[in-house]
Amino acid sequence: LLRIFGPEGMKTYINAIYDTMNFELTFPVEIIEVNSGTILDERDFYVKCVPAEHKIDTIAYGFFEKGRPGKFNAEKAEKLGIPKYLWKKLQAREDVIANNKIVKPEDVLGPERPGRKIVYAVDTRPCENVLNLSKNVDLLIHDGMFANVLQEKAIEGGHSTALEAAELAKKAGVKQLILTHISSRYPNTDELLEEAINIYPNVKIARDLLTIDLPLIKDS
Repeated sequence: LLRIFGPEGMKTYINAIYDTMNFELTFPVEIIEVNSGTILDERDFYVKCVPAEHKIDTIAYGFFEKGRPGKFNAEKAEKLGIPKYLWKKLQAREDVIANNKIVKPEDVLGPERPGRKIVYAVDTRPCENVLNLSKNVDLLIHDGMFANVLQEKAIEGGHSTALEAAELAKKAGVKQLILTHISSRYPNTDELLEEAINIYPNVKIARDLLTIDLPLIKDS
């Protein structure tokens, strides 16, 4: 099953492609039109979306890992007389019974370790929806189509300048910014990068096969 999430009208658009191309897929497809809120909630992560600000309906997406269990205190577990075969259950945040007493995960686990957070906002002007979605995320991937000298052109097209994206990243308190959806008028992106770095230093320009390392938050 392939699930495709997109703004209102996505289903009509994709069905029109099916009809025009006159082909059938060998696997089921579910098209889900969304606007805002949590659109997917799995065991280890969830996905949220908000309306972006563009000339047509566009959605920004947030991919959020759920918090991970805190560090397991083996010494404390031994003092409580918890058999080792029950430790995994506690690490999975399940209650166990040891010595005829209920032991809760928080009795032997440290503070929850926060998950990683990514926001993807392309085809958008800087806007409150994206700003709020991006608060304190580990990585923001944002529209940075033009240098700021072409701000009016960015406004007309519903896009952002590199400087504007950097200002939003700084205001949102993100840890890292990637500029993408760059205009083809910039074979050399140094101008865009320089504008952004002057506002927000931890920024890169997206390129094909770029790999970004987002390490898990370690125990203190």
